[in-house]
Amino acid sequence: MDIAKVAQLGENLETACRQFDMWASEQVSANEVLKRNHLKTMDNLMGDISKLEKREQELKQEKVAVQDRLELEKHELKDIQASISRLEARYEALPQRRSNLLDSINKFTRDITNLTEECEKTSAEKNEKLEEISLSHEKLQRLLGLKVQTDYDKLHFIFNNVDPSDPSREFTITFSGTSSDFCVESYSPHIDGVPALVSELQRTKNLNKFMTSVEFTITFSGTSSDFCGKLA
Repeated sequence: MDIAKVAQLGENLETACRQFDMWASEQVSANEVLKRNHLKTMDNLMGDISKLEKREQELKQEKVAVQDRLELEKHELKDIQASISRLEARYEALPQRRSNLLDSINKFTRDITNLTEECEKTSAEKNEKLEEISLSHEKLQRLLGLKVQTDYDKLHFIFNNVDPSDPSREFTITFSGTSSDFCVESYSPHIDGVPALVSELQRTKNLNKFMTSVEFTITFSGTSSDFCGKLA
C-alpha cells in the first residue's frame, strides 16, 4: 500500500476521532443539560403535584363543610316550613277564634246588662224599702215617740206616748244579733198581742212588718179604755 495513502488515512482517522470526541463531548454536555432540565422539570412537576394534592384536600374539606352547611340549612328550612304550617293553622283558626271571642263578648255583655238591670232593680227596691222604713220611722216618731239606741250588739227601740195617763212611760223592744240574723231579746212592759208578733218575727225576720204590727197593736191598745190594765 502506498505509504502516503496510509498516512492520509491515519490523518483522516485522527481527524474523525477528534470530531467524534468533540461530538461525543457535545452530546454528553447536551445530555447533562437535558438531564438537569429534566430533573428541574420533574421537581417543578412534583411541586405542582404536591400543590394539587393539597388543593384537592382543601377542596374535599370545603365540600364537607358545604355539605354540612347544606344539611344545616335543610334542617332550618324544615323548621321554617313547620313554623309556616303552624302559622297557617293559626291563621285558619282565627275566624273561629274571633267568632268564639265575639260570642264570649256578647255573653259577657248580656251578663253585664242583666247584672246592671238586677242591680238597678235591687237598688230601686232598696231605695223603696229605705223610703218605706224612713216613712215608718218618721210616723212612729210622730205618733209613738220612737227613739233608737244602740248598745254594743244590741238595738233598742223605745216608744213613749203609749200610756195616755203617763205619756213619758216607755215601751222598749231590744234586738240582738246581726242585720240578717237577729232576734227579739226582750220587751217591756207587757202588751197583749206583742208576744205573738215576736214569735212571727223570729220565724219570718220581717222587721218592717213587725214594726207596723207593733205600731197598730200599741196604737190600738192606747185607744182602748182599759189600756192601763193591759200594761203590766
